[in-house]
This record gives sequence, C-alpha cells and structure tokens, in this order.
Amino acid sequence: MVPLKQAVKDLSKDAGFTLEAATVIWPLKVTILVKDQPIGTVMDRVAGVFHGEWKRDGDLYRLSIPSEWRNSESAFVEAENKERRREAEEAIEPLMAGAAVPYQQVMDELKKPVDPKAKNSKRPLYEKVSAPENYLLGYMFRRMTQAQWQQFWGGRTMSTVDFLPADDSASKQPATTAPTRTRRNGTTSGAAGPKAIRATASYDPLTGHLALNEANIGTAGRLIDRPYPSGELAKLPFAKEVLEWNRGEEDSTELGKPVNGSPKRPYFGGQASAADVLEWLHDQSGVPIVADAFRTYVNVPNSGATISARLNSFKQANNGFMRIDKGFVSFRYGGFWRLKTMEAPEEYFAAIEKSATPKLDDYADLALKLSDLQVLPFRVGAGLLKVDPEPLRTALPALRFYGSLSSGQRRTASAGQPLQFGALSVGSRELFLYAMEDPSGQRAGRPLNLQDPSVAQSLGFLMTSTTAPRGGVVSAAISMLFGTRPGEGVRYMVPIG
Repeated sequence: MVPLKQAVKDLSKDAGFTLEAATVIWPLKVTILVKDQPIGTVMDRVAGVFHGEWKRDGDLYRLSIPSEWRNSESAFVEAENKERRREAEEAIEPLMAGAAVPYQQVMDELKKPVDPKAKNSKRPLYEKVSAPENYLLGYMFRRMTQAQWQQFWGGRTMSTVDFLPADDSASKQPATTAPTRTRRNGTTSGAAGPKAIRATASYDPLTGHLALNEANIGTAGRLIDRPYPSGELAKLPFAKEVLEWNRGEEDSTELGKPVNGSPKRPYFGGQASAADVLEWLHDQSGVPIVADAFRTYVNVPNSGATISARLNSFKQANNGFMRIDKGFVSFRYGGFWRLKTMEAPEEYFAAIEKSATPKLDDYADLALKLSDLQVLPFRVGAGLLKVDPEPLRTALPALRFYGSLSSGQRRTASAGQPLQFGALSVGSRELFLYAMEDPSGQRAGRPLNLQDPSVAQSLGFLMTSTTAPRGGVVSAAISMLFGTRPGEGVRYMVPIG
C-alpha cells in the first residue's frame, strides 16, 4: 500500500520512459503486486482500478481521471447522501412536529381519552415527544438555523440542556418549554435546577447513522453500510459502470494453486488491510494483482482451498469488487467512493508509528492533523494503526484540544496545573467547547450552563495521571477534565501509561 504518486514513480523506473500521476489523484493509495508483467498491461490495470486513463505528452505519460467520471461519481455521492439522510429525516420530523406546541399542551392532550374515530389525530406525534428528552430534541431541531443544519448533517454534534422542576412526581416536564439561547453548535440554557435533562443528536455522514440522546456514534467496525449501488441508485451512470466492472474470468493456472499459511497482520490487535491479504495470495501464486488501498481493516478469509476460492471468499467477506481478466486480478473496496473521502495521507502516521509506545503528544499531534472525515474510521473502530488506536477512539476531542496547546501550556497541564479557559487561544477555546459537548465524554455532576458568565469564567482544563479498567484489567490512563471543578464537567480517560 503506497500513495499513487509514489507507485507511478516506481513504475516509471521499470518502464524506461517517464510516468507521472496527475496532482488531483496523488492522495489515492494503491497496491501493485506483479512479477514479469508487460509494463503496458500493468499501466492498464492501474488505470482501470481508478477508472483513469494515460495521456501522452511527448515522452511523458500522465495518469488522470476524466472529468466526466469525476462528475458522475460526485452526482452519485450526492444522490446517495440524500437517500442516506432520508431515514434520519423521517426520525427527526415527528419530533419537530410534536414539539410545535408547549410541552404542557402535549401532556394535556395525552391525558384525553383516545378517540378511534378522530381524523388527522396528532396523538402519535405527541406520544413521540412525551418524554422530556425527546421533546427537548424536537424543540432543539426546530430552533436550529440553516448553518447549524449544515453542520449537523456534516457530522457536528448538537446538544441542549434544560431542567425539571424540583417536584416532578406528578408531571415530568421541562421547567421551560425549551432552550432560549442558541450557541455555535447547539443550545444551552435554563436556570440551574435540581434535575437537569440533556438532549444530544449527531449524524454520521459516512455511515448514515443517526444518534439521539447520547447513543454511540456510528457502528463499530462498519464504515460502509451500503458497499454496492442498489435500488434507484443502481440506475445512475456511475453505478452502472461500477457494477459492470465487477466480473471475473477464472482462466488462469495460478488461480487454481492451493492456499498455504496466513497473511501478515502488521496492525495493532492483529488486524490486516486488503493489501496484506492480497500480498499473501500473490506471494503464493504469482497471480498479478492491482487494488485500491485504504487503512481500513478487513475480514481475513479462512475458507477456500485454492487462490481463486480464497479471493472470492475475501471479496464476499468484505463486500468488495473484483475483476479477473486473463489471470490478472483487480480489486476495489466496497464503497470505495466513500472511503476516498476519509483516507488520511500516509505521512500523517509516520511519526506516531516510529515507536511501539507513542506518547500523549504523538496522539494529540495526529488527532489535530486529521479532518473530521479522516477521524471517523478511528471513532468507529475500523481505522488501522501499527500502535494502539484506542486513544483516538475514546478521547479524540480531548486529544485535539491538547494538540492545540502551546508547548508551555502542555508542560503546565502535564504538571497537573489547571489551564483557565480565558487564557486559551481562540482555536483552543473552540476545541475546548467541542470536547465539552461531544457525547463520547463522561459527564460528571450537573450539566453546566455555558451561557452563564460566572460559569464561563470558572471553566478550566485539568490533566492528571490515574488508572482505568480496560478489557477486565486496570491500566494506566490520563484523565482530562473540562469543567469548573474536579467533580463537575466532562472527563475523558486516555488509555496511555
């Protein structure tokens, strides 16, 4: 697995003439496993995997992807986005409709006898928001601006806090009908009360998973929920070509060779990428293989006595695309059009993988480099690292904040001294607030009203060494607290000794 830019450069050494990849496709990664193959054949297979073409310019051959194909792919992704959001919208719309009236009216309507003859009854809507947390969600959605909706559909967590009356035994309802102030990426308001309720919503744009009221983001180990175009989407030009590409011709002696041993698993936890599995099959048989490549774990096939059978098993286990033409195997990840959007450059991982036991600063620096899309594989447990990726999964918002600090601030925090919110840079303040709102944090004490000036003035960050259970064993960890005092705020436990 190497960047396409480097792979084309390496091919150029064997070709005897100059090859290069167009700048726009440099970030893509490829696996090329060939022995004694004509350079022209290899060039064709590389271009085929990415739906590209070689164009000659004098003595130079440049690999590029036609604009027509890029536009076709973009149109497909846009259509898929709309379809993926449809189910989420169908879950959100009843909450918004039910919260169109004051909460007390909702409860009063539900106390009335059910009239089976009533037409266009709103009772089903009111039932959906009868729980205070659900009503609060619906009201929050109704108050969101267009910009906030764009942030939400892009993966930003939205949250709001309100309070129950001191005596809620007769009627559990918010003390106010809804939050009254709007913040950057959510809402927080309400006077302090004895019982606080919090509503949180997030949408994962990669998996299409909607999380309401602090449910986990995403589905562990499942980045792509729709690996193949289907339904109406399968009729689009991009989908037709992708599905047509997926075919095989088992006409090679090498494909009938027996399978021995097992592939290397170079990543933490004994995991492997598609490149590792394909290299294992190539080394045993000599079958030439070209594939796209991602730092995403795959299921390693354990069935199939021959190379051909094992390849088919691998394809099915990972919902991939495979094309076999005259004994030459080409492979694509299922949902590759999605995976491309969140694949980080290999150089991002170089520093953290130099040591088997990276430090807190190494994780923080990586977390800060990764975009919101690039961190999604790690947040759902599917990203591959040669070192322990758990800190990225469990404490990413805290690591990003720590990574934004100056060297002096890091030394202060590492010494167990608090950092006051007011002394932080604008960028660090934003990341501080993100960490407080992200549902992956552990909340201690009552929710904080960040609109209250006295609360904002008391905010700070405190980092201490501690221990935490992991896999049934108590291990060293670093506690990162965002709040006003040790027992109040949002805490992240970073599993680093």
